[in-house]
Amino acid sequence: MSKMGNPNLLPGVSGNPGGRSRELAQQQSAARLKAAGHANEVIAYLVKVMRNEAEATPHRLKAGVELLNRELGTPQMPLFQLPQLIE
Repeated sequence: MSKMGNPNLLPGVSGNPGGRSRELAQQQSAARLKAAGHANEVIAYLVKVMRNEAEATPHRLKAGVELLNRELGTPQMPLFQLPQLIE
């Protein structure tokens, strides 16, 4: 019987001892701040697309879904499906 997992990893030894670099974390933080500065403009554009009846339905639907995801968060995926109860 063979062992599962990566045979090169040793128990108790980190596969990433240095962790994420500070430079990468700083770049990601700067990108988030820059994107946040445009959030109101993007939301206004999505509302405009969603309300425009001349726009194709799939585009309007996608704009609505994106707005809901930003307001309510993305829907959670169930890990398992509960059986349907029949009454």
